[in-house]
Amino acid sequence: MNIRILCILIVLFTGYSYGQGCYNLTLQNPIGPGANGSYSTQSNGFSLIGNCVTPSNYIIANVVCGSTYEFTTCAQYGGQSAINTELTILDDNNNILAYEDDNGGACGVSPFLSYTATYTGQIKVLLTESGCQVGSTACNRLVWRMSA
Repeated sequence: MNIRILCILIVLFTGYSYGQGCYNLTLQNPIGPGANGSYSTQSNGFSLIGNCVTPSNYIIANVVCGSTYEFTTCAQYGGQSAINTELTILDDNNNILAYEDDNGGACGVSPFLSYTATYTGQIKVLLTESGCQVGSTACNRLVWRMSA
């Protein structure tokens, strides 16, 4: 199937309607590796984004339409939450694409956010404290992978 048709179908059936999410990029601090400051992965194993990602930090990740990416601070997957964290994914225009607060189960108050890209480009992954708080300096380990 043509990748363009697949992306259109993903957009039609998943939409962009998320009732929650944090958005206040005037307070956020980008973090990232290298000169271009963006992350890329094709790994199905979790990779470290940062050992000390604090509320108000965000990363820029390269995504491919139709691929599924997972982000978490859950210890079960190699992450760590020093506080009750939440994750929000934003597109290039800062529209909220996905949000996760408490995953529950083995992750407790740590978010586990799965996102299937509806376009090829870059997303922002924003880490905040529960309630969209950004004042904490607590270090959280954020990991990610491409699962499909």
